[in-house]
Amino acid sequence: MTDLNQQALAKYRNDFLKEVEERVEEGEWVKMCMQCGVCAGSCPFGAHWEHSPQKIFMMIRAGKREQVLSSDSMWMCTSCYNCVVRC
Repeated sequence: MTDLNQQALAKYRNDFLKEVEERVEEGEWVKMCMQCGVCAGSCPFGAHWEHSPQKIFMMIRAGKREQVLSSDSMWMCTSCYNCVVRC
């Protein structure tokens, strides 16, 4: 991959974190995540998901846009906010 392509990809990935922060309710929590796992343990469906809330946060911070948006886990969330409350 050329340097120009790598720079474009890095910008695209960084933009994903900013997009989540701006467009998702409580999106700024992604940046504060310490990867302790409390959110994953509090999720009622976490054991059935491909990616726990903790892993989704890690993937967002890593700029893995396609993996996050294609994960069934993102769309199975019931919005109970147990993860946010326990965090």
